[in-house]
Amino acid sequence: MMTESLTILGSQSPAQGVIELRIGGQLGWHIDSPLRRHLRDALGEKWNTATAVLNLSEVTFVDSAGVSALLSLHHEMRQAGGQLMLCALPPRISQMFEVVGMSEVVSIVSCASDAGVPLQP
Repeated sequence: MMTESLTILGSQSPAQGVIELRIGGQLGWHIDSPLRRHLRDALGEKWNTATAVLNLSEVTFVDSAGVSALLSLHHEMRQAGGQLMLCALPPRISQMFEVVGMSEVVSIVSCASDAGVPLQP
């Protein structure tokens, strides 16, 4: 049962079509709508053509629905010309993503600066 809420804290640079979101808590079925809404609010109607870097350093748990939501977001953004990247994965989350092959689909970098995009501090 999910007892910890999802937190999304943004550090964005919308002029360049780039946003970094720090995500904390548990990633399950409930992340899809809030994540898309946050991206849309920050970047406008063309949110899915931007580059979104999700910093997962404060994520404590990811279930299959959370993986599915991230993959769905990745595919939607990629089809529209955008890009989803993940960074700062905790060791347990990194291991799980490796087992399910997430790194073969979504770009995973150690920190946001490795993403090669201009982010504000």
